Amino acid sequence: MEFLEPSISNDGVFHPDHRQTVPAEEARQWITHRRSFCVSRWKNLVDDQYLEDVRDEAITDDGKIRVPQATEGDLFVPEKIMRSSRGKRSLTITIGAKGHERQFSNYYEALQALSEEEIARWRRPNAQGHWGIVRGRGAWVVVSKAEIDRQIEDRKKTLLS
Repeated sequence: MEFLEPSISNDGVFHPDHRQTVPAEEARQWITHRRSFCVSRWKNLVDDQYLEDVRDEAITDDGKIRVPQATEGDLFVPEKIMRSSRGKRSLTITIGAKGHERQFSNYYEALQALSEEEIARWRRPNAQGHWGIVRGRGAWVVVSKAEIDRQIEDRKKTLLS
C-alpha cells in the first residue's frame, strides 16, 4: 500500500498522510486562501474589535466609528476607498454588489448606507491598483473619528489638488 505525503494539490484539495492528518502549517496556508476565511481574533484580544456585529451603531458617542473589514483585512476607511470622480472635481465612494452599485461623495453617508446592506460590499484598489468589489467579513472594527476625518482631508488634498 502506498501512502501519500501530506500536501495540497494545485486544485486546492488536501492529500492527508497515512494517519489522515495534514500538518498545521499546510492547513493554515489552505484556509487563508479560502474566499470565506475571516481571521480569528483570539491571537490579539486587544485589537479593539467587537465580538458581535454592531452595524446598528456605526458612530459611537465617544468619537469612535465602527467600519467593516474585508476578508483580506482591508478596512472601509477613506484612504482605501475614496477616489476622484471622472470628469468632476469631487471624490467618490462606491458601495454595493456588482450591478447594484451606488456612489457617494460623503464618507459618512456611504458608511450609513453600507451599514444598511445585508452584506457590506465596496470598491477598493487591489495590489495592482485595479478597483474591485470586496465583501465585509467578521466583526466591524473600531476606528477613531478623528483619524477618519484626517484621512478624508488628506484624500481631498491629494486627489483634488
